[in-house]
Amino acid sequence: MTFNLIYRRIATFLTELEIHRTQTDYENSLTLKMYLLKFVNYYSSVFYIAFFKGRFVGYPGHYNSLFGYRQEECGTGGCLFELSLQLAIIVAGKQFINAVVEMGVPWLLRVYKKWSVHKKGQCAHENHAPTQWESDYNLINQEELGLFSEYLEMGNILE
Repeated sequence: MTFNLIYRRIATFLTELEIHRTQTDYENSLTLKMYLLKFVNYYSSVFYIAFFKGRFVGYPGHYNSLFGYRQEECGTGGCLFELSLQLAIIVAGKQFINAVVEMGVPWLLRVYKKWSVHKKGQCAHENHAPTQWESDYNLINQEELGLFSEYLEMGNILE
């Protein structure tokens, strides 16, 4: 999840270097970069376990080493259990964390903003319902690309 934040900044930086003519071109290019970087982020460990782990170990008495260290090998039953566990963590864990973040962060931001307004004494009516402009002030600011991350999430399973 941390690397997703880093990859988002990298994708945004690379896309801004391209200087697109339209907003649609910019968003299409950003979507492609973010999709590819997230794919590598989530599934590189699965590809490693499935295709490389335990393949180049060697044999007893003549083990292959890389930088002086013996290479990692699969258990006696193979790597299928480890591969299944990795996929379960990626799919279920990612969904759980995304659900907590999508519901928790806006709620915390709203509570903090409401608390800061009341702390500063900017509320016109302490015991009455807030006015419309006070309610609008407590709304969470929309990010620059707005619903871009929501559309990216709907378009693939990587979000």
